[in-house]
Amino acid sequence: MSKFFNLWVTIFTLCANRHPLIFSLRHGRITYEKSSLPKPTMNQAIAQSPEPVDLALTEPLPLTQHPAEVYLSQLAPLSRRTMRQSLNAIASMLTSGQCDAMTLDWSKLRYQHTAALAAVFRDKYAPATANRMLSALRRVLKEARRLKQMFASRYKG
Repeated sequence: MSKFFNLWVTIFTLCANRHPLIFSLRHGRITYEKSSLPKPTMNQAIAQSPEPVDLALTEPLPLTQHPAEVYLSQLAPLSRRTMRQSLNAIASMLTSGQCDAMTLDWSKLRYQHTAALAAVFRDKYAPATANRMLSALRRVLKEARRLKQMFASRYKG
């Protein structure tokens, strides 16, 4: 089972249930148990990253090469508006309000960023909202991988 799938399952259940669960795969069976994880703030979670990363784009990308724009262009107009708002909120959280979805370099996101976002979503939003935002994040990262801006190993975790 891939690391990305394990991460996705954990993030999904953390947000959907608002109760931390630890999943493990043993002898071909998936087991889980409740856990009492601390609830870090976004600033604490990002500050714990091993090396600070500047997440802003250094130069604008063409719209056909921008992962967020490629993802949004595949959606219906009403969905596009909703998901753009979600991506703008994610970008703002990650950069303390300095970036939006179009100025964030999505290819620089790493596991610590996505884990911190999941923790914040669990505390701040209703489960449906948190899952919608995580879905938007997963799809943008998938587009970054497809556009060859992110290695598959970084995408999978």
